[in-house]
Amino acid sequence: MKTILYIHGYRSNSGARKAAELKQMFPDCKVLVPDLDYNHYTAQEMEAQIKEIIEKNHVDMLVGSSLGGFFALCATKWFEGPVWGINPAIHPVEQFNKHIVPKLQKRAPQLMPIAMKNLESYQKCEDEVFAKLPKREHQINLALSTDDDTLGDHKDTIAAFPNADQVVWQDNSGHHCTRFPELKPNIQKTLDGIK
Repeated sequence: MKTILYIHGYRSNSGARKAAELKQMFPDCKVLVPDLDYNHYTAQEMEAQIKEIIEKNHVDMLVGSSLGGFFALCATKWFEGPVWGINPAIHPVEQFNKHIVPKLQKRAPQLMPIAMKNLESYQKCEDEVFAKLPKREHQINLALSTDDDTLGDHKDTIAAFPNADQVVWQDNSGHHCTRFPELKPNIQKTLDGIK
């Protein structure tokens, strides 16, 4: 039985729609969906947690959505199995500054010091890890929405991973990838390639 780790995005959890759909799509696989607390841990602490889960459970494939896609892609620093990034946030600091920080300043200014500490850790992760990832053939797969209302046109994602094994574009799917089940044949192809 193959093991898939699903890494959910920011403000999501183990009950995420895509996690449930992934389990339905691949009932013969063990699908792990841990709850990840992005608000209270630095990027480096999140990386360490994900690495521990992968090693402890002998994970065969990673699927990460949005910020979870960032961490799934970062794992390729040492994880050699296939990875699917679903609308991955490849510049999380930019996205946090644009979408999260203004809301936090307005609704919970007392949380700003820890938020800024975490943002610094993400910038360090972008600079020291993400920018230097190995470019292995047949490892990275991308599912990108043409109408991603959070991350935009994904030009930077395509430029960062020119050797992606599969790039699937979906219209009318938005950042939350509402047409996720349609990726089943593509993800199955990746699973079938795992020895």
